[in-house]
Amino acid sequence: MMLPKEIRQKSSELFPNDFEKQKIFCMGAAFSLGKDLSDFEEECQQDEFYPCHEALEIWLAYKKEKRQAYKPRGLEALKKKLLQLSNGNPEYAKVIVEYSMGNNYTGLFAPKNNGVNSYEQQQRTFNKISSILAD
Repeated sequence: MMLPKEIRQKSSELFPNDFEKQKIFCMGAAFSLGKDLSDFEEECQQDEFYPCHEALEIWLAYKKEKRQAYKPRGLEALKKKLLQLSNGNPEYAKVIVEYSMGNNYTGLFAPKNNGVNSYEQQQRTFNKISSILAD
């Protein structure tokens, strides 16, 4: 029995950087839907929702081309780093991966603009403009 994808996505929207809270949210949803929580535990291990999955797949394909692979512990560390660098934003995760691949880095690095993350700066500007227009 699988938990609906919409519920997993909602948990990542509500708690983008906290997997523990995502898991608790999903377990609560599973319980309210009448699912056995032991089934849910198996499902989480098999089909864990990761917001930056597409960017991660691009990076892993790039590393495969270079004949490099990640072991399970290294893969978990990579997932955490990508999530941390992107603040859980899947689009920015792709920017990070493209930047790192374009510079032939062996690891993931966020682009910098005079010490300020240019993507975050663009987001702040966009949010300010949106709030001004909303008033």
